Amino acid sequence: MIQGEHAAELVARVRSVWPEPMSVSAGRYRPGGAGTSYLVLPSLRRPVLLVPAHEAAAATAIRRVDDGQRARFVLQALAWAQQRRLLRLLPLARLRVVDRDASAVVGAVRAAVPGARSMVVRLGQRRHGRAVVLQALAHDGRSLAFAKCAGGDRVDRLHREHALLIEVGEAPAPGVRAPRVLGFCDAEGTAVLVLEALVPVCPGVGTGAPVAAMRALAGRAGNVSAPLAGAPVVARLRNGIEALADVGARAWLRVELDRLLSGLGDVVVPTGTWHGDWVGWNMARDGDTVLLWDWEHAEAGVPLGFDHVHHLAQNMRMNVGTSREVENRWLAAARLALCQDWGVDGAEAEATLRTYLIVVNLRYVEDRQGDPGGTGRRKGWSHELLARLGSSQTTECTT
Repeated sequence: MIQGEHAAELVARVRSVWPEPMSVSAGRYRPGGAGTSYLVLPSLRRPVLLVPAHEAAAATAIRRVDDGQRARFVLQALAWAQQRRLLRLLPLARLRVVDRDASAVVGAVRAAVPGARSMVVRLGQRRHGRAVVLQALAHDGRSLAFAKCAGGDRVDRLHREHALLIEVGEAPAPGVRAPRVLGFCDAEGTAVLVLEALVPVCPGVGTGAPVAAMRALAGRAGNVSAPLAGAPVVARLRNGIEALADVGARAWLRVELDRLLSGLGDVVVPTGTWHGDWVGWNMARDGDTVLLWDWEHAEAGVPLGFDHVHHLAQNMRMNVGTSREVENRWLAAARLALCQDWGVDGAEAEATLRTYLIVVNLRYVEDRQGDPGGTGRRKGWSHELLARLGSSQTTECTT
């Protein structure tokens, strides 16, 4: 059995899924042993997936991970080995669960997805309180459903996402499809939201932001033009900032919001709805339709173009970096996109960009409240960039 900080942290992260005895070890898979063995991938130090060691079909879940180019190469190799039942022969770290089905959470997922043969646990990046996701697989490796599992202060977020997905249904806007809700319940203090897998039938082609679909979603509830200071997003920002437990983050975000409103609060901006995290790893093209996951941050009353500038920012952060030079590249690309695709430029564009930056920085702090390691500052697209924008002149669009 492996002892130590990483093993203890892994067990703690999946305690909401399996409250019964678990152990972390390294060694080869031995058929007939007590319990179920889950490979910890890519490593115990940086766990992203827990894969049933004996399930060759789970290779499809390994391939789906999108965590940077280098990680993709590693995971492609791991998927190849898992499909050929070779990965279980390696002395990898593994989590052993005494009875994988003796869990209210697993039971809830199986009830919602009766055709599931096995489940992969998707941990994602290490973050305090982050929801654990179970991926339900068919016997041939097809994804049948994804279940978000969260406790504590994350329960309210799942309730909100569930309510929103029920409201918008499968077609929140022309050309956009959201996952159908298969089940939602409280399983011994853990909220479980089970969603269909949304697998493309006819994978579409194309790269970059799906602007037409973003515009359709932005206009779903109608577009309203009003002074920025009176936009719903500003009221939510004010309330969210004042509710922060982190005194330092509350102070600088309050200053930036006040500075934004004192300079650009009277600027009239068109507003609409945004998904909140429209990025490459939350979407897939299915013919002319965009399949879109993870709706927990969706809201109305935000400046038009939020999804577009967020898509550009996250793509650069993932693939290029977070330096000042990259931030400047984003500013140029975002201003051009707002002008050409959304008809927003000058002071309106600056108000949009600075409001967006405050929104994502507030989200960053909220996501990390209660983390024993502290909140910290977001790398790039944070305080320094907002300060620079607050002291600069607005820029007119150039095409």
